[in-house]
Amino acid sequence: MRERLIWIFPLLIVGLFFPTPAWALDWTFETVHTSGSYYAFDTSIAVDDAGRPSMSYVFETDHILRYASQTDTGWDIQQVGSDNASYSCTSMDMGPGNRPHVVYAKYMQGMGYAAWDGSQWQFTDFGPSTYGGSVAVGNDGTVHTCFIDNGVVKYGVLRDSVWEFKDIDTSSTPYRPTTIALDSAGHPHLAYWRQSWTSKVMYAAWDGSAWTTSVVREHSGGGAGDGEVALALDSRDSPHITYCGVNGLEYAAFSDGGWEVQGVPEAVGSGVGFYSDIVIGPDDQAWIALNYRLPDQLWFASWDGQAWSVDVLDSGSSPIGYISMALDAQGQVHMSYWRAGDMVYGLGVPEPATMSLLAVGGLALIRRRRK
Repeated sequence: MRERLIWIFPLLIVGLFFPTPAWALDWTFETVHTSGSYYAFDTSIAVDDAGRPSMSYVFETDHILRYASQTDTGWDIQQVGSDNASYSCTSMDMGPGNRPHVVYAKYMQGMGYAAWDGSQWQFTDFGPSTYGGSVAVGNDGTVHTCFIDNGVVKYGVLRDSVWEFKDIDTSSTPYRPTTIALDSAGHPHLAYWRQSWTSKVMYAAWDGSAWTTSVVREHSGGGAGDGEVALALDSRDSPHITYCGVNGLEYAAFSDGGWEVQGVPEAVGSGVGFYSDIVIGPDDQAWIALNYRLPDQLWFASWDGQAWSVDVLDSGSSPIGYISMALDAQGQVHMSYWRAGDMVYGLGVPEPATMSLLAVGGLALIRRRRK
């Protein structure tokens, strides 16, 4: 789960005299869990109403789905599900009452859903051929999900304890990721890969009466159609998408009735941006975390509508991947990612100069949940 914030200036005149600033963050990192193995499978992060982070994740060593929540003294880690299930992909969101909702994949057993009811986890299976799920919980507690079922992109909604499912796209490919976000009206938006002779990044949205789909980017030939797809909505409910293109990370934003696609400077090369996530910061700036290859690094890129700013947050000889981000009500960025078998948590706090700009502008925050 990730959250997005709408930043509202009560006085329009503030925007006239204070141009869009480069929002700067101070980062700190800590290891939440060490597996003793080189590999992990997935991680997803969410924050509760108090800004405390939680994450779901899976290690390659034991294939156990775990849930970790930050406390005043450290991290409380618990197992979700059984020991004999081989878990892989996972996505989570935080619902009303600060109760977590998790979707996951089990090897050769399909997708499943787990919800914490206050005392124990409750489980639902979606079917044996499902994969690549994502989850988002609305402010009213309605749970939304999307996943791949034998090459069909499916959308699901949980109403009155009953799941309802709908086919969104029958031309996708099994075993590819999907992602979901909710807009200000609680309507779902999806992004995913479609593969045949070409690779296409696809976008689908429900407007309250009908679904519409569009092609974000089409790649002919090889080199694309794999890796994670990330989606976030801005203050106008316009979508922003990141994915791994033919030669590195690409960023797409919907504007004036069409998609504007660009690369991130220097984020080029095979496998660069294979793992990425995006959140929308103040002034609808796009904040992107991504992996870089050779050397293996964690990058944080921000787009203010005119120029890119890129920082290296983590660097070493070990691969970095499975990146997830969430925003809290204070504008802090929470991040989880895998680094050579370690599950790492990062916190990006706005620098004092940034906080001063927020105070001058009388900035207010409205939270919206998204995946």
